[in-house]
Amino acid sequence: MPATFGQTIPRLSPRSATVVEVGFLVVGVVIFAIIWGAGPWLWWLSAPMIAVLCYLGAVLLLADTWVDPATGTVTRRRWSLRPVRIALADVTAVQLSTSGGGGARLVLRDGRRRTTIDLVSVTLFASVSQQGPALRVLADVLEAHVVPAIRGDLPRRLRAQADHIERGGTVESSPLVAPSSVR
Repeated sequence: MPATFGQTIPRLSPRSATVVEVGFLVVGVVIFAIIWGAGPWLWWLSAPMIAVLCYLGAVLLLADTWVDPATGTVTRRRWSLRPVRIALADVTAVQLSTSGGGGARLVLRDGRRRTTIDLVSVTLFASVSQQGPALRVLADVLEAHVVPAIRGDLPRRLRAQADHIERGGTVESSPLVAPSSVR
């Protein structure tokens, strides 16, 4: 990855999500093999199948989020293979929102788009959190590049989560996750 994107924020993806993603790719390869083996009259279907499989593989391999403390930007690449960069100086809203299963996400909005960074992920099978160094980098970048009226006490809460994780705290007792939302 280009160094200009900054520090990588790890993707919070429990093993079950990765298994599902890889499973879709395997099913696609099997369908491709069936089409290829069925005969030449179906080979025209293989070109779109190869394109879809290549796209899904690229999404799995290239999806990432970076924070550049020097420039105050967040760069994210997900379904669009072209990275989207947001300057934190232009952010109009910063908030902590709950994700579906009880996790927490950092939501950044500028005038045109919204991006999220998973901080805590709680699923039926696993509970994971960003590690202390990544949370501290996010807190430092928000503090340095976002106006206090917009960022609120979010840097303090991110540092509290970093301290909690580094002391061996669990996701279930996380300061970012509401106690009633953890299953």
